[in-house]
Amino acid sequence: MPHLLSRGSRILPRKPVPLSAMTIRTLIVDDSPLTTELIATYLENIPSVELVASAGSAAEALACASTSALDLVITDLRMPLVNGIELAERLRRKHPALRIVLLSVEKTSQLMQSADRKGVDIFVDKGELHEELIASIHKLFPDSARSK
Repeated sequence: MPHLLSRGSRILPRKPVPLSAMTIRTLIVDDSPLTTELIATYLENIPSVELVASAGSAAEALACASTSALDLVITDLRMPLVNGIELAERLRRKHPALRIVLLSVEKTSQLMQSADRKGVDIFVDKGELHEELIASIHKLFPDSARSK
């Protein structure tokens, strides 16, 4: 099950985004092209998701976020130079309304607390990527579950 991360004493202070007529503009960040392709395939099951771009590094992701209107970033934890948690922190500073899902095979309480502090909304276990990723998007964007 995806892990909703808390912000201090509250869970997700940013309200879920109603989607009435909007789409979830999404960026995938992963240094593995195979994983990126797999995630893109999973996102096809959510009609309200529009894949805006994919990035192979945090630098590419930051460049994309500065030029594209995004609602959601799905990022891997382990990437060269800047990891997914550091990326989340940088994105959150410039785009506070952006929703961020972090993917990892590691699941320690220390890692999850760090992700929480840096602005990650949901932590998804890569071992259960398909089920957890879709469920996470539906939690962050409740109307996306109704658009099937």
